[in-house]
Amino acid sequence: MRRFILAFVFGGAFLCSLGILFSQPVAANAGGMPGWIASSLPLFEQSNKPAVPLGTGVVQEPVVNVRSGPGTTFAVVGTVTRGETLLILKELGQWYQVRFDTGQTGWVANWLVSLPSRDGSKVVTSFPANLRTGPGTDYAVVRTAATGETFSLGRVADGWYELLRNGTPEGWMASWLVTVDNPPGGEQPLAGKTIVVDPGHGNVNLQWGVVDRGATGPNGLMEKDINLDLARRVIADLTGKGARVIITRNSDGIDGFDGESSDLAHRVEVANGAKADLFVSIHANSATRPEVGGTATYYYSGANQTTVRIANMVQQELVASLGRRDIGCLGANYFVLRETTMPAVLAEVMFLSNPEEERLLNLPAVRGQVAAAITAGIERHFRQP
Repeated sequence: MRRFILAFVFGGAFLCSLGILFSQPVAANAGGMPGWIASSLPLFEQSNKPAVPLGTGVVQEPVVNVRSGPGTTFAVVGTVTRGETLLILKELGQWYQVRFDTGQTGWVANWLVSLPSRDGSKVVTSFPANLRTGPGTDYAVVRTAATGETFSLGRVADGWYELLRNGTPEGWMASWLVTVDNPPGGEQPLAGKTIVVDPGHGNVNLQWGVVDRGATGPNGLMEKDINLDLARRVIADLTGKGARVIITRNSDGIDGFDGESSDLAHRVEVANGAKADLFVSIHANSATRPEVGGTATYYYSGANQTTVRIANMVQQELVASLGRRDIGCLGANYFVLRETTMPAVLAEVMFLSNPEEERLLNLPAVRGQVAAAITAGIERHFRQP
């Protein structure tokens, strides 16, 4: 029987297996004609699982071009500046493929971005949580770690940590489910950060001259007043830790609001115009049934993992401090969360419609606890890698 070479196959080529005879896989070549390949050659099945990123890199130069492909001959599609973080998907030659929070991908020269190793930090699980084969819920669960398990920190990717034990990877876990004992965030992780604090409601309807009070408790406590007081307390805490803080209103009515745009649009314009690092809106909740109570934190339902992480960290601190029912972190389509260009969260600290929680919200000491908890959640996000 005469035998012919139909084609040459290079590493990485896709072969469709048709059958096996004498341990030799049968494959179809690019022209569709079946052929044979030696079974001693390594073959890999294609997987639908996303590849595990290399980690989160930090831009080292003042301005770095992002290109459409791995080389200087490819078009520049954007720029990044020193200190920005990028999720590094893979490396090709001397180039990294990176992904931004917006989902856009591009390529940067690998000598302009550092990929730090952080495997010296001690990581402790805060809750029973799943360890996965990669950084995201799309990856398979390896096992469930118990509260208080200790690991070392490996790679960081897309808000997830690779956790090591004795230098060996155990799996990946969401960063908001653990605490890092000695994170490399410095003594003042909030220094130089711009944070917009938004006391919910309190705007004036210019046409009717009516103030939006928000919810009102059974004993007359108004949400607009609580939100403003809490916001001022948060601002004092954040400023004391080195942050630059902007408030969207400092009284009834919106500062600088000329009535040409909607109240909510103006709040968004303030945050986007400041190129803030974070937007935090503060509210008190309400329900038709007075027995309903608890704490919830919201993020835009289409948000990236960074926003989800911040919302979870703020929620955890509020629940730990206040001891109220943990409603959880919830995705929502609120305008101020959807239209801001930076991570944005909205905290509903307690229910004004609940008589006990209205009483608590009227206590200066409790308001101080709320502010300290929100600040702690924000600081934890910027301190942990």
